[in-house]
This record gives sequence, C-alpha cells and structure tokens, in this order.
Amino acid sequence: MLKRVIRNLIFGTLCGVALGSFLTVAHAVIFDLTGTQHFTENFTVNALRIILVSVGFFISGAVIYETERFRTGAKLIIHIIAGSSVFLIVGFATAWFSLENYGVIVVRMGYNLLVMLAVWLGFYFLDKNEVRKINEKLRGRGCI
Repeated sequence: MLKRVIRNLIFGTLCGVALGSFLTVAHAVIFDLTGTQHFTENFTVNALRIILVSVGFFISGAVIYETERFRTGAKLIIHIIAGSSVFLIVGFATAWFSLENYGVIVVRMGYNLLVMLAVWLGFYFLDKNEVRKINEKLRGRGCI
C-alpha cells in the first residue's frame, strides 16, 4: 500500500506540474491575445501559483483515492475540500487575492473547481473504460 501511495504521489506531482504548466501557458496566450497584461506582468509568480495549486490537487487526489474506506462521492467531496484548501492557502500566502475582494475569490474558486471537475471526469471515464475492458476479458474467459 505504501509503495502504491508513493508511486501515486510521484505521478500526482508530475501530473500537477504538467497541468499547471499547460494552464499557465494557456492563460498567458489568452491574456496576451486579449491585451490584458495583468497575468503576463507577473508571469513567474502566476506560473508558480498555478503549478502549486495543480500539484496540491493531484497529490491530495493521489492519497484520497487510494483509501478504500470511502465511496466515490465521499472521496470526491474530500478531494474538493483538500484541493480548495490548497488553492486558498496558496492564494492568500502569495497575495493572489485578499479578503477585501470576495468576487475575485469566488470567480477564481469557480474556475478552479471547473478545471478540477474536468480532470476528475477525464480520470473517471478512463477508469470506467479500463474496468469495462477487464470485464470483457473476464467474460471471454468465462469467469463472469
């Protein structure tokens, strides 16, 4: 179990860095094309924020989804809480937003949750497809 958790932590870190890097570049391109300089002015800081949040989401997911005690819905809720906590900690620690501007927090949290949901659904359908393939092989062997 520990070996699997460590493997998932490494995989989660790499996936988080990859997704965070992709999102950083996508944001930079969008903001550059629309003429909004706010994101690209502090590119390194913004890139590190996004990468840290992405790594936090993936690492928390890597640990949470290895736990067999909870059902999928409970795991998803725990993952949302853990990932959102990472987002808020990084956001406040790096002055990404402040308590004076609730609208910014709500918009960024909503965007963050949409990205998380898209990634979660991607993994869900990948896993579901893998289970379907395994069941087909077992049916072919007469095991089911």
